[in-house]
Amino acid sequence: MANTAYGGTAAVGHTCFSISHNQDTPCTGKEDPCPLAEVLKRKDRFTVEHTHFTKTGAPQYVEIHAFPVFDTHGEVVQVIEYSLDITKNKTYEQEILLAKQTYKEIFDNISDALFIHDISTGEIVDVNNTMLRMYGYERREISHLTVTDLSAPKEIYSSERISSLIEKAAQGAPVVFEWQNRKKNGELFYSENVLKLVTIAGEDRIMAVVRDITEQKQAREALEESEAKLSALFSSMTEMVVLHELVFDEAGTPVNYRITDCNDAFTRITGIPREDAVGKLATEVYVTPEAPYLTEFAGVGITGEPYHYETYFAPMDKHFAISVVSPDKNRFATITSDISEAKEYQSLIAAKNKELEQLLYIASHDLRSPLVNVDGFSREIAYSMEDITAVLESTTERAPLEAALRREFSNMENSIEHIRTSAAQMDTLLKGILRLSRLGRAALKIEDVDMNTCLARLRESFAFVIQEADITLYIQKLPPCRGDAVQLTQVFSNLIDNAIKYRDPHRPLKITIDGEVEEHTVKYRIADTGIGIAENHRTHIFELFHRLSPETSDGEGLGLTLVQQMLTRLKGEIRVHSEVGTGSEFTVVLPRATTTP
Repeated sequence: MANTAYGGTAAVGHTCFSISHNQDTPCTGKEDPCPLAEVLKRKDRFTVEHTHFTKTGAPQYVEIHAFPVFDTHGEVVQVIEYSLDITKNKTYEQEILLAKQTYKEIFDNISDALFIHDISTGEIVDVNNTMLRMYGYERREISHLTVTDLSAPKEIYSSERISSLIEKAAQGAPVVFEWQNRKKNGELFYSENVLKLVTIAGEDRIMAVVRDITEQKQAREALEESEAKLSALFSSMTEMVVLHELVFDEAGTPVNYRITDCNDAFTRITGIPREDAVGKLATEVYVTPEAPYLTEFAGVGITGEPYHYETYFAPMDKHFAISVVSPDKNRFATITSDISEAKEYQSLIAAKNKELEQLLYIASHDLRSPLVNVDGFSREIAYSMEDITAVLESTTERAPLEAALRREFSNMENSIEHIRTSAAQMDTLLKGILRLSRLGRAALKIEDVDMNTCLARLRESFAFVIQEADITLYIQKLPPCRGDAVQLTQVFSNLIDNAIKYRDPHRPLKITIDGEVEEHTVKYRIADTGIGIAENHRTHIFELFHRLSPETSDGEGLGLTLVQQMLTRLKGEIRVHSEVGTGSEFTVVLPRATTTP
């Protein structure tokens, strides 16, 4: 009785229920039976668990063992009891039970489907309620199911594969994979699965956590499809699309920008590989001391206001039309179209329009003048013929007739000479126009041209004139360019011919030709010590049929017009600087050769 409020003989004369239960009536009922009454009734030993109370009133769990003592007649005369304190064991049992209940509660109510597999056979040992709802089965059906029954009928979802995955998980590391599952009604859905080695009730098991990702997978596939379409559009656009982020200094001022992505057109237009651009600063990519158009781009990235402009970018020798938009704060995207060809066509159209204006002027003035002469002097011949006819009709005498013929034949001869001169003038003009027209239609063979070879041949063609006129032609080593070798030879031939034609008779003529490579172009200079070009002629020297001194020089006035047209077709240009009495310097600019030594 050490566990009660009585000790030793103090319990004598008291009932057990008053000592152990602190109550006035015996224990009754199925949940708390009296061991003494049970032994008397059964006439056999009896064991029961009771809750007793200590001296402090704290509950104490005990296991009571009661044994009957019989007399010679087989009647129970005494009952021997002893109690075992099982409080600790009972507490452990309750904790275990609570843990089991908690585990079961979590197991059945977790949002993912859970499978417990036998580690050696892979058989399904247990599932949670979520699995039943997810797959549409009842618990009594689970014992007959295999993983194959719950998988899509495809070879990739075979029982051999799941066995292999279980074997990997059995080694200790979690295995994560996607799977296509089959519900009881045949509906298929995707899941993300995790296999993990666990210990349940002292046994190693494989727990499979199955999460339905059908919606996520559909959303992901839709996103991937959208991204694929966007990527295809991004890559196949003829426009150059580049994404950037602004770079700020410590004061918060934009000082640069970094390229974060670009499409294939960027490399095609700029010649810069994608790997040399993405992640790099603009100053690195474009090799410029300052980021190009930083002020405009920063304005878009900071304010979000779009911007559009056209520009010529000298480092690339290209014209661009650029639209700038901001997809996010401090970021901007440029959509750039290479309009260099369009600009070139605009220049060609402008040049053609100027040529057309000149041709119209020629048709209305230069060709009209000789036509007026032809008409006028034709009338003079007609008048002379009328006079001769009148004399023939008025007299038969020889003297008056002879005098009239002598007078009118002289006038007619003079008129015919004027007509022939005017016809020759018209022929020259028409031949020049025809030559200009043919030049504009001539096929071009664009390639890298060795200008040293071209000029060496030209030197030979001018050798006699150079020797006879005591001319010095000095040609430095020239860089190659890109163009048509035949037309370039004609360009330089016309320029050398002009220098010889307009040399100063009072001093020896010296012609110097040199060249240098610039970033995307080659610049050639043809300088002479000729008479020079007066200021009032400089703006007209490239016009059709314009000549500096028609009275003293031969030619049609086509040379420089042809030079300019040929250079325009070769994407080049020509400029002139001249001083009367000093000489002239023509500068020819052409595209740089693709392979410059």
